[in-house]
Amino acid sequence: MKLLKEIYDEMLDENFTGLDKWEHHLEIYDELLPKAKPAGDDTLGIVNISESVDSSILFHRYIQNWNIHPDNLKFIHAHKNPKDTASLTSLGIKVMQGDVEDDAFLRKIASSAGAFNILIDDTCYTNSQRSILLRLYPRMSDSGLLFVEDTYLNYRKEYVTSKPSFVDYIQTAYRNLDDWYNNAMQDKQYQLPMARRDKDFSDYRQMTPFGLVTKSINLYSGMVVIEKADIQPPYQKVRKW
Repeated sequence: MKLLKEIYDEMLDENFTGLDKWEHHLEIYDELLPKAKPAGDDTLGIVNISESVDSSILFHRYIQNWNIHPDNLKFIHAHKNPKDTASLTSLGIKVMQGDVEDDAFLRKIASSAGAFNILIDDTCYTNSQRSILLRLYPRMSDSGLLFVEDTYLNYRKEYVTSKPSFVDYIQTAYRNLDDWYNNAMQDKQYQLPMARRDKDFSDYRQMTPFGLVTKSINLYSGMVVIEKADIQPPYQKVRKW
């Protein structure tokens, strides 16, 4: 199976001029994208939000490695500015144009995509990055992967369109992952058998929606990757004292 890095280089050789991804980001994609590969005849949904038409062609070529039947692939390319997207529609990629800082447009994407598996945010501006996390991430499937590129731009004032920046917001989101432990339960209750802990499950309701569905937040140089999952309450297995 070809790596995304290899396909990227092939496209450069073919004179695709709309590609500008960081080399180490391609390596991150190659490491994590296989987690989203569907089993059997399951449908794969992917949303790429980018001003680069070529980037959607890149990911579409990569997905072909998985031998997914066209009827089981739902690929959406979303962008803001007018551009020639004939090359995308010829591949069966649905094109949507609008402003991702507009909640109505994000709702249209979510409605069209259904429960999708891969979300690529190549928007650069911190307000759009935050809006995509808040509005589209909850609509992803339980095993979804959200890739947010170029997060280093959060430290350049011309890209910070509102506060908090996306990077600042991620720090709050990370704290949400630990909300399991910030409730009225005593530590020993984490060690009770599931049948008994279920009686006290209401104590977990202080959890945020984000913490209930997020497995991990992965921080890389210039990129954040958030892995979604149906999270169960934590517990400890211990010997009786």
